[in-house]
Amino acid sequence: MRASTKTILALALLILPVIVLVEVNAMSSGAPQMECSQCHVGSEAKEIEVSIEGLPEEYEPGKTYTFKVMILKGPICEEGSSCGGFAAIATAGTLKPADTVKAFETTIDGETGITHTKEGSLQREWELVWVAPEDGEAVIKISVIAADGDGSFNNDAYTFKEIILKPKPKPTPTTTIETRTITTTELVTRTTEETTTEVVEEGANPAVVAGIAVVFFLVGFGGYLAFSRRS
Repeated sequence: MRASTKTILALALLILPVIVLVEVNAMSSGAPQMECSQCHVGSEAKEIEVSIEGLPEEYEPGKTYTFKVMILKGPICEEGSSCGGFAAIATAGTLKPADTVKAFETTIDGETGITHTKEGSLQREWELVWVAPEDGEAVIKISVIAADGDGSFNNDAYTFKEIILKPKPKPTPTTTIETRTITTTELVTRTTEETTTEVVEEGANPAVVAGIAVVFFLVGFGGYLAFSRRS
């Protein structure tokens, strides 16, 4: 019995520091998974309010966006204690910490994500950077814990946010129709036909007229000679 008691006491002394260490440190140096309430039991039922500012409703492909994750309401926590933490992953684009002292890149649930550092757990506000993809829908998932600062998994508040981002619609190509005005000038050439009409009086034979003229000439000329002789 004495041997058994000593063995139990020895095991207890070995296990107790481990338990205390887990309770004191909790997850102040980063979250290993997105579902924080699995460890922070009952935290999903606690009152918490979180704001995420800086992400657009529609992103520009390839653009870099800096945004903030802020705990606005949660359990009371004394300054200098581990008062909060977060974990974030993005289904598209690249997620990075804006301040590597407060957050770092790690594997969360088998995916590359961002979580808080020990230094980052001393606050309730974090700044992250997201580089948008070239196309397609993106989802940024963020888990947030508002801790009470006692270093345990108890009396903390948890919430989960999911932000869906879509690319800005591409501008509709404008079809330009070129129009040309073709003016046709029609040259109309009119030919004027001039008609010369010779009027010949009826009954006047040219030969007869000529004969009469000769007779009148001879008569006149003969009279002239006779007159000259008398003179």
